[in-house]
Amino acid sequence: MNQKYLRTIRATLGVLVLVLFTACFLMRDQNHPVFQTLAHLQAIPALMMMGASLLPIVVLLALTLLLGRIYCSVLCPLGLLQDVFNRLAKMVRKKKKKFIYVKPNTITRYSILVTTVFAWIVGFNAAVSLLDPYGAFGRIASNIMRPLYYGINNMLAWVLNSFDIYSVYKISVKTVSVSAAMVASVTLLVVSVMLLLRGRLYCNSICPVGTGLGLLSKLSLFRVKIGDGGCNSCGLCAMNCKSSCIDSKAKEIDQTRCVSCYSCLSVCNRNAVKLQWSYRKKSAAPVDEDKRNAMVAGVVALAALPASAMAQVVAKPLYFSGDDPIMPPGARSIKNFRNKCTACHLCVSKCPSQVIKPSFLEYGLAGMLQPRMDYKISFCTYDCTVCSTVCPNGALGELTKEDKHDLQIGKAHFDREICVVYTDETDCGACSEHCPTQAVHMVPYKNGLRIPEVNVNICVGCGGCQYICPVRPHTAIHVSGSSEQIALHIQKDKPQEEVAVDDFGF
Repeated sequence: MNQKYLRTIRATLGVLVLVLFTACFLMRDQNHPVFQTLAHLQAIPALMMMGASLLPIVVLLALTLLLGRIYCSVLCPLGLLQDVFNRLAKMVRKKKKKFIYVKPNTITRYSILVTTVFAWIVGFNAAVSLLDPYGAFGRIASNIMRPLYYGINNMLAWVLNSFDIYSVYKISVKTVSVSAAMVASVTLLVVSVMLLLRGRLYCNSICPVGTGLGLLSKLSLFRVKIGDGGCNSCGLCAMNCKSSCIDSKAKEIDQTRCVSCYSCLSVCNRNAVKLQWSYRKKSAAPVDEDKRNAMVAGVVALAALPASAMAQVVAKPLYFSGDDPIMPPGARSIKNFRNKCTACHLCVSKCPSQVIKPSFLEYGLAGMLQPRMDYKISFCTYDCTVCSTVCPNGALGELTKEDKHDLQIGKAHFDREICVVYTDETDCGACSEHCPTQAVHMVPYKNGLRIPEVNVNICVGCGGCQYICPVRPHTAIHVSGSSEQIALHIQKDKPQEEVAVDDFGF
């Protein structure tokens, strides 16, 4: 096969993956099984899921050991987004951008990799979340692209509705978070500036996933290499290398930074650059570069030990309120949730009732931007298990409807002193009407009135009572979170037996 077509094949696959990821984050009703598979094949989520399934990490390792950093050019949504921006920049620029070979930022990238690993080990997941490329793309899609998409949709709906065309309808956005939008905007700005200055600089200097896969790619069976026979050192391959990893004069390619985009294969006029079997025979000459990289990584690892000890102190929760935040269903415990959630905000995008919202520091500094339940804007639908189904990294364990019905994610608390039944001596009962388990029920009060009462033993913490309560600014009933979600095993009412009746029954 002509290897010039490898770039076209890779680009086509990349476009399909990016479109699927983007559509899933933008549209709440789109959750294709193919997307679920791709989401589980993301590097950081695959590592988070190792305790439950080794298959995703095995697939990623196999791909890397076979073709190098192909993940960065076909599966990573942040990398694919950079490719789109790079193509758009080429269309706008009057003069074509030419890349040049640049020496690797060895100390910087290995320092970030080792520090991220230590932060993950000690539970300071905010560092992992901020640098995870899938999580970064998720925040960009959920907090920047999604509001823009809904804005365009609503503008189109307004125009069509004025002509009595209702095929497009208005969609409200309740889950916009200023802090999450700011973090997503800064990430997008940093990645874009680095891309304009030096191509995939972010991927090869900042991203810990890229650095980790780069180390493995040294062992890959197939690598892009420059042949000695046909190459005339024209530099065309280096000028088109967005990773700046091709030294055309020395006829060498830095495999740790090569993202297997195959652009160099498509531009070489002499077919000197090829993807070929790279089984290396033992060489008498020592490889100084490999030794230097290993020494740098070791020194950085030793230097990161004091930093990891400090991270254990910083990682302790820093709460703004006395109550624990209310975690989405399936989180199990705040420790499990904080350690596994990478704040990709897929559950935020997918929640049908839009009750899941990005946090700021409610989980502490270690859990910054992780999602929480906000019952001021909505409530958790009793039969809904979408968030637990779409979570790719095990932060939310998958639930059945039966599991969800018995799961207590919070407890309702009633403040009698501000309830309208007490203050205005008028009927209400809205909270009881919206309680699916009747944990909130009405009891006799006075003058024929009835007032709410809470049985926390059967309260699932769905927030229906808090959301519907008419008392403002503080509701008379509110739900508080807990550090652990427990199964209540609520006794269900037995269905009445049908009795066969002859004629009219009398």
